Formats: sequence, C-alpha cells, structure tokens
Amino acid sequence: GNVHFTSQSELSVVLSEMSPITPGHAIIVPRRCAVRSNELTSDEHLDLWRTVCEVSRAARDEMATGVNVSLLDGAAAGQPVPHVHVHVVPRRMQDFAANDHVYGAIDSWSPPLYLAQNEAIPLQIPSDDQRQSRTKECMEHEAMRYRDVLASWPDLEQGPLPKDHTFAKFKLDGTQLFYASLRGLTVAFVNLKPLTAGHVLVTPRRVASLLQDLMEDEVDDLFQSVRVVQQLIERYYGATASNLGIQDGRDAGQSVPHVHVHVLPRGIVADAT
Repeated sequence: GNVHFTSQSELSVVLSEMSPITPGHAIIVPRRCAVRSNELTSDEHLDLWRTVCEVSRAARDEMATGVNVSLLDGAAAGQPVPHVHVHVVPRRMQDFAANDHVYGAIDSWSPPLYLAQNEAIPLQIPSDDQRQSRTKECMEHEAMRYRDVLASWPDLEQGPLPKDHTFAKFKLDGTQLFYASLRGLTVAFVNLKPLTAGHVLVTPRRVASLLQDLMEDEVDDLFQSVRVVQQLIERYYGATASNLGIQDGRDAGQSVPHVHVHVLPRGIVADAT
C-alpha cells in the first residue's frame, strides 16, 4: 500500500506515492483521525513533527538539496482531506520553473482518486524585492499587542524575552520579539515583510541552518512553541485555519539560513484583512 513506515511510537504514519509533487514526496499523518492540529494530544503533536524532521533528513540522504514542509491546517487553508497531514517535498535545483511554484502544487494536491473537499484561497506571493519593509515602530507595535495577549493567558508558561535575537547574520531588536519558550530554546517574532496580517516567524535561538542541524530538544521546543504561536495568531485575528511552512535549504526557497517556521492565519477574517 501507500504506508511507507510508521513512527516508533506508532502515533504517526508516513505515506508515499500519493500523487507525488516531486520524487520522494511524503505525507505524514497522525494515526488517529484529527481534522485540525489543535485536536492532537501533546504526544501526537510532537510525534508528528519529529517524524516530519526524520523524513526531511532521509530526503537529504537521498540527495535532495532542499525540502519544503507544509501544513494546510483547516478548510480555509485549502486542506483537501479532513485529516491533519504534513507535506514533505524534496527539492532539487531548478525542479520548478520558478521556485515558488511549489506552493501552487501543494495547494492543488489531493490524494489519488479523491476529490478535494476544500479549495485553497491562493496566497499572493510576490518576489522578495517587491515586498515592502515595515518600519521598526510598526513591528514593535504589533509585537507589543501579541505580548499583551499572551500575558493574559494564566496557564501559559513562557520565558523572558531576550534583549535581541540573532537570526542567521541579522540581529533583531528585542522589541520585534513577542514570545520566548520557557526553556529559552525558541523565540517568535514579527515579520519584516509579511504576506498576510499576522504572518509571523518561529525560530530556534541557536543559529541552525537546516532541520537536520537541530538537536532533539530543540526540535521539540520549536514545535511546541509553534503550537502556542499558532493558537495566539488564530485567536487574535479570528482565523479559522493556518498555513505552516518551512523552507529547508536554499533550493526550497530559504532566504535566511536559519531554521524558521512561517505561521500565516487563514480564514474569512484573516484573508480579508
């Protein structure tokens, strides 16, 4: 069948040869059916992302020079099947006429012989040089609003925000940060050139270019933090879905060589903003 392997915990399954976008394209799903990622238990959520990282490393062992990781989380994000699934798409140099065409391929993907239930509202992705940089004051104001919301969550444990953060070769001012994990391994910050309102980034504190460079505790802390940030952004914007994406390597479109997860709220309110 299409089951390539099952994670050691048996909480996640890796599917292959499911209308692959590129050679080696894998679909990682929780064994238990859950429509949205927020329905997963903590163990299921971590196992899913650990398995995604394992499959990404394996793709590089098979000579991929980059990997796109994508989760269309919810109907408004264009999720074609009502079961959480993460795409791991191996990339090679010039495998698409334009690098960003991979997103259209992911948006239009559905399993073999299956009619997609939801159609993604296409995100307009201009080239980087067409996107305008925001002012420091604008980003500081946005980060402050998010910090205020997180401070109102009584059960949330988070660490102190650092005074600055090194994002590859860029030094970000602490005013752009709005979340730090309790262990201090992960931070989240507002985007200089967002694609949508609420488009933010979550990244490990340590500079690591690729997913395969992360230690196990960094992987767990990163994706636990992504879960918190996604919840924050969806609630703040009244969004009903999210796109989560990682460009792992230059040939996958990574412009800054430091692992970072894109969180983009989707849904009627968010997409109209």
